[in-house]
Formats: sequence, structure tokens, C-alpha cells
Amino acid sequence: MANRIPQAFIDNVRSKVNIVDVIGQYTQLVKKGRQWTGSCPFHDDRHPSLFVEENKQVFNCFSCGRSGSVFSFIMEKEGYSYPEAILSLAESVDIPIDSSISANNGNQIDGTTQAIYQLHTDAQRLYQHTLLNTVSGEQALAYLHDKRQLSDEIIKEFGIGFVPDDNLLLSYAKEKNLSHEILMASELFITNTVSGDMRDRFSGRIVWPIKTERGQVVGFSGRSLDAENSIKYMNSPESPFFTKGRILYNLDRAKNVIRQTGTAMIFEGFMDVISAHMADEKVGVATMGTALTPDHVRQLSRIAKRILLVYDSDEAGQNAARRSIELFKNNAKDIEVGVVHLPDLLDPDEVRIQRGSQVLKKSLNQSVLTPIEFLVNAARNGKNLSNQAQYLTFLHEVMQILYTATPVEQDIQLTRIANEFGTSKQALQAQLQQTKQFVVVVLV
Repeated sequence: MANRIPQAFIDNVRSKVNIVDVIGQYTQLVKKGRQWTGSCPFHDDRHPSLFVEENKQVFNCFSCGRSGSVFSFIMEKEGYSYPEAILSLAESVDIPIDSSISANNGNQIDGTTQAIYQLHTDAQRLYQHTLLNTVSGEQALAYLHDKRQLSDEIIKEFGIGFVPDDNLLLSYAKEKNLSHEILMASELFITNTVSGDMRDRFSGRIVWPIKTERGQVVGFSGRSLDAENSIKYMNSPESPFFTKGRILYNLDRAKNVIRQTGTAMIFEGFMDVISAHMADEKVGVATMGTALTPDHVRQLSRIAKRILLVYDSDEAGQNAARRSIELFKNNAKDIEVGVVHLPDLLDPDEVRIQRGSQVLKKSLNQSVLTPIEFLVNAARNGKNLSNQAQYLTFLHEVMQILYTATPVEQDIQLTRIANEFGTSKQALQAQLQQTKQFVVVVLV
């Protein structure tokens, strides 16, 4: 039978956590006498009706009626169960959590899952130690220093490591007397189908740990140092505890800053997230080599009001941006979306390395397109707009984009096209009106 969270542990969390600090991450609080007041983060509160009593460690909103302790606040705001809220708050104040009381999605987890989680945590520590302190890690460390321009401080901060070819983790697991069932279920090893021998899955690779929103290591992404290896990048496979469509790289580290600033940046690669962090933009997350999903959107929409898409400028990146814009439109209409346009078709990591962190920071903040502006620009791709047929195709696509835009954005884009191609603005407006009428007829 699974263990309950001991009352002594809960009392320790309650004594170490200050409700003012927690709620202050979601809304600005102002002290008035013995209480703190602010706008309630649970509803549109134009006249501050939230009151927080620091001495009693409780909150109350006189408008929507929500009230309770710091645990109930986190449960309702984040959608956590009671155990998840306790453990999340414990981690926020660095209270050690014994594996016997860890929770997985609010349910007590069995011994096998606990052992798998612990093995991932131990693997990350072993891999980082190998990278920073052993001869086996020297080549990988030189690559990160020279090619990626990463300091030891950044390497430690993001938990980057190296997996040697000597089955280090397998030997460690056997010393711990972990069962074959646990080794297989962990997905940290590969079994030879002919001999049945096991080996470390990420041998010869630099690895980046992948964590849940609460900071538990559940997988790795590995890059081969062997130029002849046809599989340059490798991620942990899908498993009951690692689902790519539900995990965002670096969300565990970035979520508090995202709450404070209201902005999140979505990148394509882990190194892009790290480069943004080095440019003092610490709100970056990335998907696990897959497209953005509704689950990702829901996670971010709980803590952000504005999303910046920072995708590569190649065709794949442009298509990913289009899909992401549509996904937010359908699943989080109140979220403001922008698309970052980086210089000279470079990705964020290349901008940092070639142009410097300050140029990257400036680009991430100043080179932001609206979704409409991005989609209109993307409609140009692959077309010779001096050719009349292709120009007319371009206009048809643009009108499909603009009919849902605001009048101001319609005017800006039509003026720009008219000035660039010499087409009268009146003719463009007439074509847009025809598009609107056609859409209305089709919908009716």
C-alpha cells in the first residue's frame, strides 16, 4: 500500500512557505495595515478584492468568494491535487522530498515508478560528474566550451552531462541491485536483440535532462559526438512517465519568471532555450522534437498572457509557427501571440554565438511580428511575385488571412502591398470584400 504524506512533512511545508510570497507570484500585493491586498488572479478583478492575512496564512476574495490556505490556492490556481500542491510548495522552498512520499499526478506512485524516478535523478548526476570531472568527458566538455560557448556554470545550471561508452549507469544500477524489470521500464538502456545484452542507451552522447513541470528528471535528449553516426540526436522514447506531448523543456525553471512577466517564449531546440537564458531572457521553453500540442497550450495559458514563437526560418519552422498560431487561436483565444523574426535566417543559438547575447536579446524583444504580419509574409515564400499568376495566388492567400484580421491590420497590410506592387489599394479592398462575402455565403 502506498504511503501517505506524513503530517509532520505537511506541517513543515506550511511553516516554511509564506502565502504572501506564493500569491505574489500571480498578482501584485500591496500591504495595508495587517493585510495585503491585490487583484484576484481567479477572475477579472478591476477593483482589488483579494485580501491576504500573513499572520493567519489565509486568503479571501470578497468578489468571487474564493478563500483558504496556501495549499488550496495552489490547488485551484494550478489544477493540482492536494499531494501535488504540498510537494510543489515543498520544492519551492528546497525542502527535501523522500521518494517514499513522492506523488505522480496526485496519485501515490508504486515502488517501481519511484525506483525509475530515482534512477533518472542518479543518472543525471553521474552523467554531469563524468562530463565535468573525468577524462572520459574531456572531448565533450571541449565541444561545449569551444563550439557551443557554454561555461561550466551554465552546464551545471542546466544539468548537462556526458554518457561514456563503458556502461557507467548499467554498472551503477547493478550495484544498487535494481531488478531487470526496473531497468527495462526505465528506458535508459537498450537490449541487443541477438545476444540479450544491455547497454546504456545514450552511450557516447552529450545529454540534456528532460524534467516535468515539478522538476523530476524523466528522460534525456542526447547528441552524438561521432560525426559518422547517422542518428545525430536521440530522445528518450515515450513511456508511461515520459510523454512528449505533455512536457515542455525548461518549464520547471522558467514557470515562476513566466508568471511574473506574463510572457513565455517557445523555441524549437534546447540550446535555443539556453542561449536565450544567457541573453537574460529566462522565460524560454521548448517542445521535445515534436509539434506543439493542446496540452502544451493549456500548460502555458495557465501562467502566461503572451506567447512569443521563436522558430527557425526554414520551411519546417515556418509550418510549425503556422500550426502553433492556429493551436492558440483554437485553445487559448485570450492569449496574445507574437512571432519573433531573427536576422539572416539564423536560429537563436547561432545568433548568440555569431553576433553575441546582446544582439539576441534585442532581437527577441524588438523583432516581433503579429500573427497576421507573419502569415502574410509567409505567403510570399516559394513565389515569384513578379509573375502575374503567382502574384494573384499570393493575393488570394493574403485575402484568406486578412478577412479575420482587425480593420487596422487590414489597412496596414493592404497599404504595404499596394505600395510595393503598384496595385491600387481600392482594388485590394474590393478583393478583400469579395473574400468576406464568399466566406459568409459558404458559412450560411
